[in-house]
Amino acid sequence: MYIKPKSYEEICREFGGEIKNNVCWVNGYPMDNARYLFNYKPQSQRHVTMRPEEFLSLVPMSPGVIDKRVLEELKRKIKEGVPLDPLFLDVDVETGEVKNHEGRHRALACDEVATCEKVPVILYYRNEEYRYVDITGKKVLQPIKR
Repeated sequence: MYIKPKSYEEICREFGGEIKNNVCWVNGYPMDNARYLFNYKPQSQRHVTMRPEEFLSLVPMSPGVIDKRVLEELKRKIKEGVPLDPLFLDVDVETGEVKNHEGRHRALACDEVATCEKVPVILYYRNEEYRYVDITGKKVLQPIKR
């Protein structure tokens, strides 16, 4: 099934953001026009915002996985308003369990800079075989920690 790609402005509004100087600002987070994420399996995604600590509570935090240089660079970019990709979670459509993620460093940087009340998160819903599930018009579970 073909789904017409949404404009950056439409996606920005879905996250509750506002376009300023061609950048979508979502609660203090400068969100990039990451078409490769927004146009990938659009029938399987939901767009939400979360407090950085809420996102971090859903993903594993193993010792040594945080690169301090990357974290400092992201904090600099946020302060300067450099657009960043939204975060994402792969969520089991049956259980709500988070199976994969991307964005731990961005969430930490937002939390430490304290300019981002919430961060934009794409929820990709998958089944037990890890295939994307069409959730169009369906009620789905919120993500939970695995």
